[in-house]
Amino acid sequence: MERKNDRDKETGMPSVQAQVKALTRWGTDPVTIRLSEIHQPVMIVQGSNDEMMDSDTSLELFKQIPNALLFYYPDSAHGSFFQYPEMFVDQANFFLDHFE
Repeated sequence: MERKNDRDKETGMPSVQAQVKALTRWGTDPVTIRLSEIHQPVMIVQGSNDEMMDSDTSLELFKQIPNALLFYYPDSAHGSFFQYPEMFVDQANFFLDHFE
């Protein structure tokens, strides 16, 4: 709120409705992305008790993407990287330093 110029516009109801639709449909639509064809390194961060997104879906992503790393944080939720900031920074730096 400190920035006075060039601020983003306030979120409107159409954006909120689109987000709610995306969240409620997550995991119910048929998968159309061939995850096994993603060859770029992928870092997946997941909390063990995420009530917004099923935590198990991250394990499925990890299994299907050839160059994926999965960091699964214990006793944490949707903002797991905020609950474990030091660990997240260490792991993100490791990922960025070792994968091209």
